[in-house]
Amino acid sequence: MWLGVSAWPLFPDEKPDSVEEIIRDAWKETRRADASRLGTTADAQRAKQWAARLWEYREKHAGTQSATRATVEALRLLAYADEQNELMTKAGLLMPNDAAWGEVLGVLLEAAEAKGNYYFVVSRAKRLLNSSTRTDTRMHAQSILGQAYWNQEQPEKAKEAFRAVVRDYPETPLAGFATANINEIETLNPGQMAPQFRTRSIGGDVISLDDFRGKVVLLDFWATWCGPCVQELPLMKDLSGQYKGQGLVVIGVSLDGNAQSVVDLLARNNGVTWPQIVDGEDGPIAALFNIRKLPANYLLDRAGKIAAKRIQAASLDQTILQALKKP
Repeated sequence: MWLGVSAWPLFPDEKPDSVEEIIRDAWKETRRADASRLGTTADAQRAKQWAARLWEYREKHAGTQSATRATVEALRLLAYADEQNELMTKAGLLMPNDAAWGEVLGVLLEAAEAKGNYYFVVSRAKRLLNSSTRTDTRMHAQSILGQAYWNQEQPEKAKEAFRAVVRDYPETPLAGFATANINEIETLNPGQMAPQFRTRSIGGDVISLDDFRGKVVLLDFWATWCGPCVQELPLMKDLSGQYKGQGLVVIGVSLDGNAQSVVDLLARNNGVTWPQIVDGEDGPIAALFNIRKLPANYLLDRAGKIAAKRIQAASLDQTILQALKKP
């Protein structure tokens, strides 16, 4: 029987691992570790209850690193439960110099992406730029602002925000991400030539994009640890089988750390006949195409130009068919 928040015992005094135990239990009970979408109404209710417990922890241990962790995961659970109003209300309670903001902004961006509504995350990021004295918070706010503008198809505003990250916070990982994002905005668009690479597949064959001119190429970026990627394998099999004779070439680019993980998984999935490249999590091919999230893909036309990118699974069939019809 599920116990409500009020039935939980009082929290013990600060312990380094206590909040991590709560977080592990929360996600274990709420969803599978590899799940990317909300499961059931019961999952949402459990997520809300765990969020309430973590928020209580935050208030009891205010000012500690554990409170920061509890804050972030409480809001992440609310986002997962699709409790948008409560998510924004709770986030609105954070003071400008709260240490949690760096990660909370990322949670708010993901929630905005799910709904296609960026007003709250943009307004919050702007407010933090004006009011927070924490360098890390201001840096994350500037970066999130760039991403939000980019998602809203406002590339000039996005580049302005990303350039501010590079200018104000050089030699930081976010400056590197901002530089890569600017490059994608300027050079990785439909109609532009795809960056070239030459490497070897798991089987030892040389893979070069130049060799596939005249074909439509689907670059499928994935990993064995990415649940949605593995779930899409049957779709990839269908697409490869249906359109190979019409000129489609599928190339898998795995971000796994070693080839054996890929070999083992594919051995359990008969029908994956297209070439597979193990690029690694920070691999050079993923960097060329600025891959930050999985699953991801790029579709290249017969001339080697980008036809489409980051295509939703439900739209892959039609997008590929359109590319194949073009000379």
